[in-house]
Amino acid sequence: MDLYYVSPHFESSKLRSGLLEDKIDVVEDQMTGWLFDHARFLASPANPNAQHAGFAILSIIGSYFEAIASYIRGQSSESQSLKFFAYGFVEVFPTLPLWIEQQGVPNPQKELETIAREYYKEVRCGLFHEAMTRGRVVIVSGDLDPLQMYFDTSRQVVRIQINPVSPHRCSRSPFSRVHRKAPIGLPRFRGRVVSCVRRHRLTLELHG
Repeated sequence: MDLYYVSPHFESSKLRSGLLEDKIDVVEDQMTGWLFDHARFLASPANPNAQHAGFAILSIIGSYFEAIASYIRGQSSESQSLKFFAYGFVEVFPTLPLWIEQQGVPNPQKELETIAREYYKEVRCGLFHEAMTRGRVVIVSGDLDPLQMYFDTSRQVVRIQINPVSPHRCSRSPFSRVHRKAPIGLPRFRGRVVSCVRRHRLTLELHG
């Protein structure tokens, strides 16, 4: 059988064992080597155009939220894109529910759904369908927080400010934890993976 690369460091033979550990190793290597390493380079001082790399970085990492939700839930996100995106969004921003509660809003769950939905529409769908974020998104740089959301008096999101090259780090990402569990779900998502990348830290965090 011909061998081919299934990730930057593993050939297809890595998956012949059928072991969940090997599958997780491959996914970890795919995400790190094919996506996040490139996003980190675009944001690094080694890139002379780092100041203008924000949209490219967001395009690279934009698929992460929905993808990690599919692995965590052991299900396909087909026809459920927003639902899975919102699930992954909270996984990446684990302090988000607490932050919302601290704002004293009357319906924290509704607020959480609103924030995830607006990020999905303005950032994810804008980039994936129109190759550009939509009107309420502002890309910034420098020593600013990775993500800030601004609301009007009725708690509607009026601006999403993103700093893809922020020096600040989030407190936790699903890719910073590893919990390897028994296979469940559809055949194409055989590993229930709460985390499959051990070292990555996604430089995004919600601030009020």
